[in-house]
Amino acid sequence: MAFARKLHSYPLHRAAVAGLSFGAIIVGARLLPTGTFSALMTAAFLAKFLQMLNFGATSGYLVSRYTVEGPPQRYATGAERRFLLYYLAQMACLAATIIVVAAVWFAEYRIGAVAFLLLVPLYVLEPALRYRRNFSFSLSPEFLLTMALLAAQTAYLAGLPENRLIWVYFAAIAILGPVLLAVVMPRHIDDWRGGTTVFRLRDYVQVVIAGIPVYLGSALFLVASSADRLLLPLYGSEEQVATYFLAYQLSVGAMIFVTATNFVNSVDLGEARQNKMALNKSFVVGKLWTATLVASVSYGGLVAGAFILEAAFLNDNFKGLGLLVALIGAGLACFFALGAITPIVTYAHRQIPLTISMGLVAVVLLANNALVYWNGLGVMWLAGGTAFALTAHACFAARFTFAVLRDQNELAISDNQHY
Repeated sequence: MAFARKLHSYPLHRAAVAGLSFGAIIVGARLLPTGTFSALMTAAFLAKFLQMLNFGATSGYLVSRYTVEGPPQRYATGAERRFLLYYLAQMACLAATIIVVAAVWFAEYRIGAVAFLLLVPLYVLEPALRYRRNFSFSLSPEFLLTMALLAAQTAYLAGLPENRLIWVYFAAIAILGPVLLAVVMPRHIDDWRGGTTVFRLRDYVQVVIAGIPVYLGSALFLVASSADRLLLPLYGSEEQVATYFLAYQLSVGAMIFVTATNFVNSVDLGEARQNKMALNKSFVVGKLWTATLVASVSYGGLVAGAFILEAAFLNDNFKGLGLLVALIGAGLACFFALGAITPIVTYAHRQIPLTISMGLVAVVLLANNALVYWNGLGVMWLAGGTAFALTAHACFAARFTFAVLRDQNELAISDNQHY
């Protein structure tokens, strides 16, 4: 019963954090100077994107907990403490390296790299808390970045010079992060002081290796969905960066109810497979239809709201926001709607074709960025390429998922006839 309550509260927490982020970003776009808003949006994106530097440690931790793979299955609580220390060292060292690289070559990334370093303890602790059924802690980086943006806005209203707002942004993350850890850890982690500490570096490497198959697909998705925002700050103007990041953030935020629905769908489909049920096609189509309906309603509200924002709330620096949102939102709506049924592929251990498809999406979007850069085509072309690539992947994912479903049902029927 306690687990069920936590499971059902997670989508509500996710919607609340998304709503807070939504509001803070819209107000920031109206209130802050375009250059500062562009820099802070880039920083928030990079602070989340750099999670991919875990190289499979997060996935490996969960794999080792739920299967016989990986050393943590064989050790007591002291091993978990050692694992987290190794994980913290890995992430902190890589974050410091990114800061140095950004300082020398990519000045646009410096703020985001520092923000990522400040968030590293939250990323490191998250898998341990997820294992303890605290799913909502995964929302803490987004929450802290939103609060930091609000702090910068408050400081700007109080008259603080624009060149000091970044320090307010960093200070908010640096102060709120330890406070959050101090509140959460005593409540959820009180059993790791004892136990053996026999957990060596090679054991940690085994955990990382165990997580690489899952990590690879996640990393490809992150690169593909982030390609535009990763590269645009390197060649776009402040106005282009600010408008594109705002459009993307609004589009992702509007799909929060679709992704929350998919969270429940993944459990339903997993339970059906665990109970060795042949998934009825009408059941799966119903899941897809519900997600499509929610995505369509969300998309309609998103586009209407974006045009209203552009016309009545934002300044001329955000001209074209409505059309950008229409393009980006269409691709994301198709992609996330298909997420309602694609867990079938994962549970059937046939995710390689979808992983390859996502890799192709990443290649297409990187090539599209190069095309925009060399020919000066503008962000509308960038958004169109993103919408096309995500929609094409969604179409392939739909066909492949139903093919896998058909094969699974035929196998289940054959097994029943055999017995």
